[in-house]
Amino acid sequence: MPAIARDVLARELQIAAADVAEIVRGALGSDSHDVTSIRAHPDDLDALCAVEFERIPDATLSRGSVRLELRSGTIDLTLDARLDAVLRARVQ
Repeated sequence: MPAIARDVLARELQIAAADVAEIVRGALGSDSHDVTSIRAHPDDLDALCAVEFERIPDATLSRGSVRLELRSGTIDLTLDARLDAVLRARVQ
């Protein structure tokens, strides 16, 4: 199932890019004081222009993937991590 889901997601993202700004807003909620920077694919950085943190281009990330750098670690918002969370929630 995960391989099929990843294939479908990859095709859908070719039609419409992920809204990385909304992904970041959803992850942060109202608590963003520990964030030091945001890593995203270079082609997604413009979509994050309203975000108040340092934006770091990271070509190792796929389009639609984001990694939040915190003072105490990271929050992994990559496509794989988000898809795995959805699939795990569906099984439970």
